[in-house]
Amino acid sequence: MATAILATTQAEWERFSSAAVADQPVLVVHDDPDARAVIRYLLELEGMEVETAGNGYQALARALYRRPALVLLDLDIPFFSGEAIARELRATYGYQLPIILVSGNDDLAQTARRIGAAGYVTKPLSRAKVVGAVQRVLTRALVA
Repeated sequence: MATAILATTQAEWERFSSAAVADQPVLVVHDDPDARAVIRYLLELEGMEVETAGNGYQALARALYRRPALVLLDLDIPFFSGEAIARELRATYGYQLPIILVSGNDDLAQTARRIGAAGYVTKPLSRAKVVGAVQRVLTRALVA
């Protein structure tokens, strides 16, 4: 059954990923420049446009200037907490903007539920975790 779900998700992803996300970037918010670069590379390999931010000010400025399709948000970033950024994004875009949290914190699942995140990715990061989470969330958002 998992194979059928994966095949359906992959088929759906291939059908609309480039067209549906082409006008909106994925915003990657992470304070580690190496992590940002790797995540950007992985998502660009999947055909996504990616913008990055290294702190809370940059994240809010980029998200308010150009609405992202999705925000991949590290909770532990400078100037604003990830939770504060999520609240600001919710105030502006509501729940129409999916947010995926990234953290190594033990209470990540609770935090994700509390702020209404569409998903979360635990550290250490891997290609399968990052790309899989983004594809699942975008697929759900575009199908809904």
